[in-house]
Amino acid sequence: MGWLRNTVARDTAWVGAFQGAVVLVSLASNAILARQLGPDVLGGYQYLVSWVAVAAVFGLPGMNVSITRACLKDYDAFFWWAFRRSVVVSAIGTFVVAAVGSVLLLLDGGMGGAATACLLVAAGIPAVGLQGFDSALVGKRDFRSSRLLSLFGAVLVLVLTAVAAVTTHSAAWTFGGYVLGRGVVAVVGLRVAALKLRRQDRDSGRERDLAAQGWRQTGLNGFFIAASQFDRLLLGTLSPPLLAYYHIGLLIPQRMATNSKVLLGVLTAHWGAAEPRHNLEALRTHGWKLFAGGALVAAAVAAFLPWIVPLVFGTDFEPAIPLGQLYSVNLVLGFWQATYMGYEQFQYNGAFAQKVQLVRQVSFFVLAAALIVPFQAYGLIAAHVGANVLQFVLSYRKYLQRIRAANAQ
Repeated sequence: MGWLRNTVARDTAWVGAFQGAVVLVSLASNAILARQLGPDVLGGYQYLVSWVAVAAVFGLPGMNVSITRACLKDYDAFFWWAFRRSVVVSAIGTFVVAAVGSVLLLLDGGMGGAATACLLVAAGIPAVGLQGFDSALVGKRDFRSSRLLSLFGAVLVLVLTAVAAVTTHSAAWTFGGYVLGRGVVAVVGLRVAALKLRRQDRDSGRERDLAAQGWRQTGLNGFFIAASQFDRLLLGTLSPPLLAYYHIGLLIPQRMATNSKVLLGVLTAHWGAAEPRHNLEALRTHGWKLFAGGALVAAAVAAFLPWIVPLVFGTDFEPAIPLGQLYSVNLVLGFWQATYMGYEQFQYNGAFAQKVQLVRQVSFFVLAAALIVPFQAYGLIAAHVGANVLQFVLSYRKYLQRIRAANAQ
């Protein structure tokens, strides 16, 4: 296992360095937008971005886990199978959303708010059909290309959205820069992935198994994505400035959680290439480090937010500070949770991971609906914390069952 540890260390260091750069670029981008647009316009821009996040279901995001799993096991042909279907479905989604926008445009007799939003969101859908390239690169364990493309995308979106915000102070034009940046990165990423993947004959048995996992995950993701954006869409409808505070407050802890998952993806990919028993043993041996790391990061984020928010985003966004501090609690359990979900996805058919994600999203939706009226943004963050704790409890219980089964063999 010495070679594995050395490889993991090298890949982790490389990913960590580039992921840190991505975080800094993302913070710079949000800082520019916050200072140039202000709470009202920034809230409108984030409202459009949230709708694009929901529309990402047309890109069949559930196939990404199957793509990574297939590439980890040296079956590259599955990427092209999933890619073709993703492009077709995203094209259909673009047509449907654009048609709705056109109907609203005719009914309103002009570019009303709903019509404009639909047409803008439709323009952002095609790029989501090309996003599977990163999952393929991770599956090939080409973390350098994956993170270079991520950094390239972050810088490009920063430049395009900043230019639009500075020159127009418009949510619509800034969103246009965001869409253009994502589209360019998707095309470049697809080209890079195509150079890494081998042309293979199709294996119908493996394809059916991977497709079944991907379609299940895609079906669930439709609900997952809608539920995950429920808070932002509701806040954006009620009050764009409140959505802006919520976005800035959660920006740093959410970026830490997301980028930590990318970093931990090095571990899950390397461990996922090993046999299930060896993967479980690695998780069992190093699990305490994941808990400790999560706690340290959560404490650091909560401590630095009162300094970072006014300095980076401006004093207008100080109401976002306590929101971010409360949300940071999720980081304590998040590192272990992300790693264990990788184990379930890559070593098995992903059924348990899909079930527990469904439970998590349903519980969040219920808690959010119950807490948003009396507590507004604080209620939504409490719903996040409660749903994540429930997900951890269910996952840890399954983890103990896996250990007992492995010991019994």
